[in-house]
Amino acid sequence: MVDINTNNVVRKSIAYAKDIEKEEVMTVAKHFPGHGDIFVDSHKNLPVLKHTYHRLEVVELYPFKQYRNSDGLL
Repeated sequence: MVDINTNNVVRKSIAYAKDIEKEEVMTVAKHFPGHGDIFVDSHKNLPVLKHTYHRLEVVELYPFKQYRNSDGLL
């Protein structure tokens, strides 16, 4: 189940992208899923997350899927 914070991210991200695109500026969504949850410098050490595949699907990737479904570019 998607929590309210994830839906908030989706709603605001799509609205932001659509407003920019109205001015004929192309938007692209990019982010490394889960990177915000690491506590090491990924330039110096290999970060390891112990999240489940389910979390990846419903928290990390969900906003990107919704953005893609709204005709956004990834």
